[in-house]
Amino acid sequence: MKRSALYTLVVLTYGLAACGGGGGGGGDDDNTPVNPPDNQAQQLSWIAPSTRTDGSFLDLSELAGFKIYSGPSSNNLELIADIEDGHSTSYDLSDMTPGNYFFGIVAYDTDGLNSPISDRIEKTITE
Repeated sequence: MKRSALYTLVVLTYGLAACGGGGGGGGDDDNTPVNPPDNQAQQLSWIAPSTRTDGSFLDLSELAGFKIYSGPSSNNLELIADIEDGHSTSYDLSDMTPGNYFFGIVAYDTDGLNSPISDRIEKTITE
């Protein structure tokens, strides 16, 4: 059975806006930037997708991981991490050099299908 690609419902937080399209229906997703607590200031967080591009349900057990992309502009991103854990919802950015970065994330399933990259978000990392 051919599966449809993953739909990216990825909300990246780091005092940042939400990314990607809705994945679960509801329509109550708040895409407003938020300021994270101080203890999460160097953390990138997201919400895993719950549907595929065709609208079919995506069980969390079908997620294999996430790829984190970063770069100096929204159209110039490189892979910085491949998190081989479909249950993961955050990535530590504290080892990054201070500066201005754009981030995007891709989810992938156990069949190797990738979601489209999320909307990019921009953040200045400080010491």
